[in-house]
Amino acid sequence: MSQTRTALRACWETPELIAIIVDMLDTTSQARCARLSRAISEHALNALYRNVKQLLPIFSLLCPIREDVDSGRMNFTNSLNSTHWNRFNWYRSRIRTIETYISEDRFERLSDESRLDLLTTLPQGEIMFPSLRKLVWLDSEPGTASLILLFLHKRLSDVSLLLVARDVPMILDYLTYRCPGLDSLNFETVDIPHQGFDWTPARVACARVVDTLPLLRRLVLPRALLNADVVHRLSLHPCLQRICVTLFMLKDTHESGIASHHDSSPAHPFANLLALSIDSKNLLEFTDPLLKSPCLTTINVDVFDQSDLSTLIRLISTSSPGVKNLSVQTAQYPVFGRALPLPINLAFLLPLLRLESLQTLVIDHPVPPELDDDELGTLSAALPALVHFQLCVRTHCGADYKVPTLGCLIHFARNCRKLVSIGVYMDASV
Repeated sequence: MSQTRTALRACWETPELIAIIVDMLDTTSQARCARLSRAISEHALNALYRNVKQLLPIFSLLCPIREDVDSGRMNFTNSLNSTHWNRFNWYRSRIRTIETYISEDRFERLSDESRLDLLTTLPQGEIMFPSLRKLVWLDSEPGTASLILLFLHKRLSDVSLLLVARDVPMILDYLTYRCPGLDSLNFETVDIPHQGFDWTPARVACARVVDTLPLLRRLVLPRALLNADVVHRLSLHPCLQRICVTLFMLKDTHESGIASHHDSSPAHPFANLLALSIDSKNLLEFTDPLLKSPCLTTINVDVFDQSDLSTLIRLISTSSPGVKNLSVQTAQYPVFGRALPLPINLAFLLPLLRLESLQTLVIDHPVPPELDDDELGTLSAALPALVHFQLCVRTHCGADYKVPTLGCLIHFARNCRKLVSIGVYMDASV
């Protein structure tokens, strides 16, 4: 019994163990723990305010907020002063992540007077949330992007923004000098601008961001921003490892391979690029700098034009023979009035046979493959390192030609001893 008491006392006297226990509790229990002794309260408050989903309740801790019945705007009930900020310090230093969809948060309805009060009364030289490291801001309303400026500071390392297209240049310009230590930047547009929309200011701002964020390793940007200048700036970045200009990408893949393992130097275009997710149009336009990276191990391609598919496969097999993870997605839903694309056959797959290091191969195509079991056996024999394989698992029609059967699995079992998952369109009745 005494040993049990000693162990329990040791547990409650060890801050790291208390933090782990409190983190495992639900929100209600954490709130109750926050009212207990100071030792437990500290950890409970850290757990409660570490990750923020709603901003309005957080700023209500600074000063109560009331909705104006006539205008629908939200206002602080009192003018902010040092007493408010001294009390708010107890909470704001604990916030490490903010993930908010601003139109559902109601924070965007904060009145101009209250916004000005926030900016002008914040203690001089202090940061709104000094421990904030990750900001996810989803904004579908025009005119609210300026609120982001409250949260930008030099210690931020991960920023994801969903913005109205016309707000992109302004926010990118602020990022260049307010967040110099960014490790990951993800910015996308929520709207589809009209055909004559001028992307030039956003492209100029994007090029500037690339130049002024020396620690950036991951970049997600709209495909409309890629042009020759932006691609050139990206190719010279010394740390950039992942570029995404399409939402299509493989999940749970681990890019093995570090720049130091290759004969690469900062002068080499995309010297450290490990993973690329891109649309077919931009890949065809910028094939040389993108696919010639010495470290490139993962390629995800979103194909817009079915006629480009064979060309893309040949380019990848010749320009990036060391790729380990390859996924290709074509338009999944047939366009009304347009004929279905031709099925994938052995001639299409032949260039892939030279990718001996391939571990993941995903080909997402809307038409069943025109392949028999022996032809898939040829593929499996050429790719013995395969771990994950998918072929046409989301088709939208049947086939009146040869397709794989259950017999193809025998070939993969013999040839691909590391295979963990497989999905192939097949005729299981044979």
